[in-house]
Parts: sequence; C-alpha cells; structure tokens
Amino acid sequence: MNTHYDKKLKQLDFFNIHPEYLPFIGDKYDKYKILLIGDSHYIEQTYKNEKYGLQYFADHWWNGSCTALSAESYSNWYNTRNVISNYLSGNRRHGHLIFTNVIKTFSAVVLKEEISCISTPESQKYNYFSFMNFFQMPSIYTGTKFWDSILASAKKAGNKPLAYQQWEKCVQVSSNILDHVIEILSPKLVVFTSTSAYHAYKNANAKYANEKFVVATPHPASPAWNKTCKNYGGIRGKDLFANYLQEFIIAQQSSR
Repeated sequence: MNTHYDKKLKQLDFFNIHPEYLPFIGDKYDKYKILLIGDSHYIEQTYKNEKYGLQYFADHWWNGSCTALSAESYSNWYNTRNVISNYLSGNRRHGHLIFTNVIKTFSAVVLKEEISCISTPESQKYNYFSFMNFFQMPSIYTGTKFWDSILASAKKAGNKPLAYQQWEKCVQVSSNILDHVIEILSPKLVVFTSTSAYHAYKNANAKYANEKFVVATPHPASPAWNKTCKNYGGIRGKDLFANYLQEFIIAQQSSR
C-alpha cells in the first residue's frame, strides 16, 4: 500500500479522530491516479437488534468518543484499509463485487487483460486505485444504504428530524473531506460507484462536484452493472465505467 500521502491526509482533523477512515491508496496508484468512491461502511446490527442508534452517533461519532463502538468485534468493518486488505488477501464475499467488477473492467480496458474469474493474484490489480467511501460515518444497519439506515433509526427513536440533521452534518463533513482528499491525491479521474453519494456531493455544492473528471456509475454489485439502465442512457453500468476509462486513457495519451 502507498503511504506517501499519509502525512498530509493525517493533517485533516477528521482523520485524526477516525484514522480508520483514511483512504486506501494502492502501491500502483500513481501510474493512473484513479480514485474510486463508494457509499458507506456499515456495522453489524439490524433494525431489530439495534444497539447503536442514530442518537449514539450524533453524540459520539463526530467528536471521536465512540469508545463502546470501537470495542466491538466488527469495528474493522468500517476501517477502509482493513476492508481492502482483507479483499486482497483472498477474504472475499459477495459484497466485494464492488471491487471485483471494477477490476475486471479496468483490466480489460486499460491493461488489455481479460479476467473471467477473479483470483487472489488478479485481485492485486486493485492496487492501481485509491478507494474511500463518501459518507464519513457507517450505515447503522448491515447492508443498508446510509440514508435509509439513519432514517429508520431516527423513526424508531421517535425523532425523525434527527435523521435530517445528521444527514446534513454528514454530507457537509464528507464533502469537505473529499475535497481535501482530491487536493492531496491529485486524481486524474474520480469515479463515484454510488449514485446516492454522487448526488449528495453534487447537491452540497462541493468544490470539485462539477469538474469533468468527477463521474458516476451504478453500484458495481447492483443489477444495473450488468443490465441496461435508463437512468444511465440505456447502457450497462460496466459499459459506462469502461467508457469513462477509455476517455481517460485517450485524454492521457493526447496530453503526452
């Protein structure tokens, strides 16, 4: 893993509070400088067995006083670098299609190497990327989108306004963090693999939200990755990603 950028990243207050949210930066990142953005991490709980509700996060997450949550066995679930490390070491699950599917398309388009089935050696190609999730707070329920989880938790507590307050807080912090990460990593292509995160960033009027090098695709683990989607011009998500990569490569070649 590339730690060259860590000194500057660790100057950001949020990463001092939550170093587990430091972006993963592959050791081959500098060759193409492609930053991938996911949605959010999540913790191991459901609506029925909720232990850490939205009020807990409102009170503790932003000031770094999450001692109880940090002591849970699943705290590594929201450690970005740990998640990628597990994936690269062969500890892969269905949810890791977000990594596998982008590797397959990247390998075919950029490296000109077709991959039919991912293997541990092939998975190392993720080192060409940098990765982070946009929402700088985990989803409260396993496998649930960030907004859906905080809204459900707030309703359960009878405090629906809290969901909107924390959404605005998280989007504000997350957009600011991403702006700074872009400035530090200087990516040449930023790809949101989450439409909800992309629109949140755009609607926040973030610094780089309207730049041409910031684009979005459907989630690589969603049906829209392999099926045509009218919201994306009637093409498959993986083809959209391939198009972005192809345009990026052409632009790189013409600038030499």
